[in-house]
Amino acid sequence: MKESLMEKWIKFYSKEKSKLKMYPSEELIRIFKGNYVEKLHTESKNILDIGFGNGENFILYNDLGMNIFGVEISEKICNQVHNRFEKLGIKTVLKEGTNTNIPFAENFFDYIVSWNVIHYENTEESINIALKEYRRVLKPEGMLILATVGENHSIKKYGYYIEKNIFLVKRKDDFRYGHKFYFFENEKEIYDLFKKYFNTVKVGRSFQNLFNEDKILDFFLVIAKR
Repeated sequence: MKESLMEKWIKFYSKEKSKLKMYPSEELIRIFKGNYVEKLHTESKNILDIGFGNGENFILYNDLGMNIFGVEISEKICNQVHNRFEKLGIKTVLKEGTNTNIPFAENFFDYIVSWNVIHYENTEESINIALKEYRRVLKPEGMLILATVGENHSIKKYGYYIEKNIFLVKRKDDFRYGHKFYFFENEKEIYDLFKKYFNTVKVGRSFQNLFNEDKILDFFLVIAKR
């Protein structure tokens, strides 16, 4: 029987800690601590990390004085990560959920971080539902900080579009082989969609090619305020 993507992620995050990325995203550090966007006030603010993985961004949030909340696709991942950070003295509230089903009250979060997870919604309808759900749990003037796969990312090698925006991953060295994702085509497409749900939207880009054509990183970055 084919292993589901959820089962693959649970197995991935069950690896020993030394084999997992345990440092925050460089782009996210720059957004919060640099002068690339407006001054962000973080002390005692509520932040939700959707698809937090192994909690790689949590130490950054803790250093910024934020109250840390998270959503992942299985209770097992939530418990593993909660226990790991509890030993470090970092308090987290982690719940099972998805982009389209966030188990928190409306108007609760000052910030949402959706870092390379929205493209797992593989239909236009579910992308829209996810954005509505993000808006629902954000406070008025709350901010969404989002990253998603860009057109030149190496995950797209060997794969192809089966219809507009719907991409089939065909890299056999990636455990997401054979799964469908929703990939945006360009910055304007992102802006036009996000503007339906947020008052202000800014779209940026991050690209890295560290001497390996098989590991090119290309991301669309979005800052959107409710």
